[in-house]
Amino acid sequence: MISKDGGYGRTNWCYTWNDNGKYTEKYRTRVIFKFSNDRKKVDIKTEAEFGGGTSWIRGFDTRLLSTIKQDISGAVGRTVM
Repeated sequence: MISKDGGYGRTNWCYTWNDNGKYTEKYRTRVIFKFSNDRKKVDIKTEAEFGGGTSWIRGFDTRLLSTIKQDISGAVGRTVM
């Protein structure tokens, strides 16, 4: 989902972000980003949920966040701090 006017975006849930890269219904992740009004900064966060069905436990995935930040920084030619 992307809101061009609001500078907001969110990916679909990914069920293959795990150590072995296989699909699992027990763990899912997604990325959320929000641009500042001047579009010069972006806040990025990740969400992760474990469980399944109606009993998902919310959290975040630091490995995914680090990977996304590195990918974006590489695309714009900056370093991650």
